[in-house]
Amino acid sequence: MKYTFLVFACLLLPITLFGQRKPRPILLVYGNGVEAYAAAVQGALSNVPTLWVMNANLQDLIIAEKPSQLTINYSLDGGIWMKLLMEMADYTSPNDSVATAIKQDIAVDRLLIAANELVEKLPQLTIVDSTSIKKITWGRRGWQVQLSNGKRYTFRSVIDASADQELANVVPEQDRWKSEISTQQSSLSDSQRARTTLAIGADRNSIHTLTASDLLRSVKNNFFSFQSLGPFKPSVENIPLRMHYAQAIGAAAGYTAFFEVDAHQIDVRKLQSELLTYKSRLLPAIDAASEDPHFGSWQKIYLTGLLPLKNNEFEPDKEVTYAEIRPILHELYSRSQLWFLDHDGEELLWKDAIELVKFLGTRGQEVNRQIATEWNNKLQFDTIYDLDRPITRGEFSVILDQFANPYGITVTHAGEIRR
Repeated sequence: MKYTFLVFACLLLPITLFGQRKPRPILLVYGNGVEAYAAAVQGALSNVPTLWVMNANLQDLIIAEKPSQLTINYSLDGGIWMKLLMEMADYTSPNDSVATAIKQDIAVDRLLIAANELVEKLPQLTIVDSTSIKKITWGRRGWQVQLSNGKRYTFRSVIDASADQELANVVPEQDRWKSEISTQQSSLSDSQRARTTLAIGADRNSIHTLTASDLLRSVKNNFFSFQSLGPFKPSVENIPLRMHYAQAIGAAAGYTAFFEVDAHQIDVRKLQSELLTYKSRLLPAIDAASEDPHFGSWQKIYLTGLLPLKNNEFEPDKEVTYAEIRPILHELYSRSQLWFLDHDGEELLWKDAIELVKFLGTRGQEVNRQIATEWNNKLQFDTIYDLDRPITRGEFSVILDQFANPYGITVTHAGEIRR
């Protein structure tokens, strides 16, 4: 896929000149562009020795068009892309409002500096430019690769981030993955898609989600392609989406290389946790700000499938009802049926919500005391402590996450619960 803007065409020139000894790479990223950048950076962030090979001269990749402005804005920025935006604004934590302001007037030189500084901090990343893949075959030890410069490597996992997945032309027929691009999303329920979300983003005024099954269904022999990006024509406006998808692919490939497992053995929750560690946004809600102190809990509870979105809104201030949470809690905790036999109603009150999370998390009265004493400081609720009022979706997410941890329950690649 082509470079869309200047920074990713030249940001790594100084890095390729470094002479320090690098660890033997076990993950290969091949290609030019924002996708290859995000995948390679995430691989290195995950502490996986990564080799990024690009088949062009960095200076030749500079194009006239620059992303001076991104007009489509749903405040869904996250991960590596958000980190670059925050670096430009000298912010240390993700902030949707700051990101929106930066995208209205992107200073390419500052973006170049931010991207360059990020790469310089990655000792696990080695970059080779003006080089192509001469030969690649699958063998007993992994992917045997010969570069056009004559160097040979063995990789546990490979990411083809090249334009039109051109590496397929080099892979022997018997080792190839499913090469045709699928434009259909996997058939999952809303809760299953939520549980297996790995990346989100916007394209042409629509919000899209990448799930585990979307990403992994085309993987063979730990060869990861970018088929999931096939429906999206590269443009300045969908740079965030493409970088989010690429970061997820980088994390998945890094997982298989680091743990020496096949893609079908990836633990979805562990993969999501790795992405969350590096600030990926997996909650496709336009009304949930990443700077909100409760955003982390909101993301995790969304990933359980418990509180579905309506028109891509999380509605954190909406009151929780028994009817909406009962069926999904039954899936997550079989014993929850016992609690609901003795409790019913319309809106869930705070006092009942506390008893519910204690029951689900097998906790005692210490929870009551902790919530009462930490209401304003650690829990950071800005409302009055009143146990007789209905609890909101945002509040319920916080106490459920902290005291019962439904996110920790294992799910399959298809979003099925595995208790």
